[in-house]
Formats: sequence, C-alpha cells, structure tokens
Amino acid sequence: MASGALVWEAVLGGSKQEQASGIDVDSAGAVYVGGYTSSADFPVTANNGIQQTLVSKSGGNAFLAVLNPASSQLVYGTYFGGSGTDIANGVSVIPGVGVAIGGLTTSPDFPVTADAD
Repeated sequence: MASGALVWEAVLGGSKQEQASGIDVDSAGAVYVGGYTSSADFPVTANNGIQQTLVSKSGGNAFLAVLNPASSQLVYGTYFGGSGTDIANGVSVIPGVGVAIGGLTTSPDFPVTADAD
C-alpha cells in the first residue's frame, strides 16, 4: 500500500523469545513467517506439523508458521531443528511446489531426509 497505512497485524509466539527473520505471501494472500523460537509453547498445528516440540537443549529451533490472509488464524505451525540452535532466515513460497526455508543450524542432529527423486 503506497500510503504506508497498516493493512493487518498479528501476534505470533509463545512465552519466551521469538524472532521472525523471513516472510512471504502466496497468491491467495496467506502469510508465511519463518524465524527462531525458544518457546516450548510456540503455537504448532497438532496433526500436520513436521516437528511438534522444541528439541533444542542450548538455544532454540527454527519455526514456520502460516497465517490466513486476514491474519486472524494460524493455519500451520511447526518447529524445525535439533539439539543446537536453528534459525530460519529466509522463507520463499514457490508456486505449485511449496515453500523453501533457508537458515542456519548448529545442531549435529538436525533432521534431514533424502530426496525421493
């Protein structure tokens, strides 16, 4: 919006520290936010989150959250990480594919999967 007027706002997080480091919007207007959290009570979606709990023993884990276009509801939330510190620094929605997350990790046990192709 050229006028600089606030379009919407939302509060996202748990009882400890969060830092949003990446944000993108899909064609439907859903907002994808990635970053870092040290909150064990960060809002995650119960049935379809990749990682349901904070695993880090020394810092925090990365997170990905998706808010509906009106920013009134969490559509998806998950942790990413291992026993070290993990941060999602960038989030990019790739139309027809999904979402890409880039960042850093100090976790020797960061969860990875092999490409099925």
